[in-house]
Amino acid sequence: MKRTVGQSSRGPGQGSEKTDGPELVEIRGFRLGFFQNVDVVVLVALVVSFAALVTAHVALAFGLTLAEPRWRGPVSLFVPPLAPYWGMEAGMKRRSALWVTALVIYALARIAAEL
Repeated sequence: MKRTVGQSSRGPGQGSEKTDGPELVEIRGFRLGFFQNVDVVVLVALVVSFAALVTAHVALAFGLTLAEPRWRGPVSLFVPPLAPYWGMEAGMKRRSALWVTALVIYALARIAAEL
């Protein structure tokens, strides 16, 4: 008899059918419970938001290199907070908004990962 973690070891009709803690589901040998699912969501949020942040940062730096003054592009690569600021000044509002949004989501995911 295969049972999930938290099930009673007693058969049907043999006493209480209470479980100890949250019910876990076993899929292909992996036990997935509520907290493991939250960890997966936080991990995905971390990876996706960091990738979006790096992509937006490189796009902003490249765009700033093409705009006048050209020295802002390379400087923004090494001083990241300047990229969205100078991007807004240069008219790259969507890239700057994506940069800030990705940073906020990444920061919130880091906080959630520590909990």
